[in-house]
Amino acid sequence: MTAKVSHWRKPPLIKTPALRYGIYAVALTYFVLTIATLPIDWERTAKGMEAAGRIFSGAFPPALSVPACCSAASWKASRSPFSPPRAA
Repeated sequence: MTAKVSHWRKPPLIKTPALRYGIYAVALTYFVLTIATLPIDWERTAKGMEAAGRIFSGAFPPALSVPACCSAASWKASRSPFSPPRAA
């Protein structure tokens, strides 16, 4: 009979499981308590999210037409030589 070959695993840095999981629990508790004690102004956060939404909504989908401040000729001249050609 052939023995089942298992894959090699790197040994844990902390060999005692209780100590290893205890350190994880302490680190998680510290993180949660740290986040919970931050003074967050939720009204200001909501206003900031609203402003960010306006900024990003203006960028998607991108406006690839000629801007109102430019003429078509100046817009075409300002394009990079590496830009793909536009359909006429």
